[in-house]
Amino acid sequence: MKQCVICGAVFAPYRPQAVVCGPLCRRERENRQLFNSPQRAARRVVPKERQCAVCSKPFLSVHAQKRTCSPRCSRERKKEATAQWALDNRDKHLAGKRRREKKRRTTRHVEVLALAAATRTRNRNAIREQARQSNYRRYWNNPAAYNAKQQRWNRERSVRKVLSQLNQLAEAINATAHRIQGNERTE
Repeated sequence: MKQCVICGAVFAPYRPQAVVCGPLCRRERENRQLFNSPQRAARRVVPKERQCAVCSKPFLSVHAQKRTCSPRCSRERKKEATAQWALDNRDKHLAGKRRREKKRRTTRHVEVLALAAATRTRNRNAIREQARQSNYRRYWNNPAAYNAKQQRWNRERSVRKVLSQLNQLAEAINATAHRIQGNERTE
């Protein structure tokens, strides 16, 4: 009989080298060996005290590249770096941007004009054809509907004519009123 090195329970070993009582203890022993291995200890890095590049606050970090203490400071540093890069590379950046914009504008402009012209022509022809067909179906086979449409057009025309006459009359009245007011002021 042997005693388990992990849980301390007494067990009958199934082979002479066995030091653990079962699969759970075996897994625990393997994890402990891996965690405490000399290779892992050699790779383990001790946290180093650093100073934040933005707020100058001290902080601990195991990463050699880390320069800021928090995500907020990191965003601030990134903004500063981006602004500095834009200043340093302004000409190169703007030249490339202008070139890309010009190329995009010219190709896009040509495409849009061609598409618009084709669409306008296509739409205009389609609309005309559709109107022709609908008018043909609606009025050719149904004279009553055509007469109703003519009567509606005549009514609208007469209403427009009356409104036009009323506007002319109102303008004449306003002109006369202004003339009268002008004469009263001079007297």
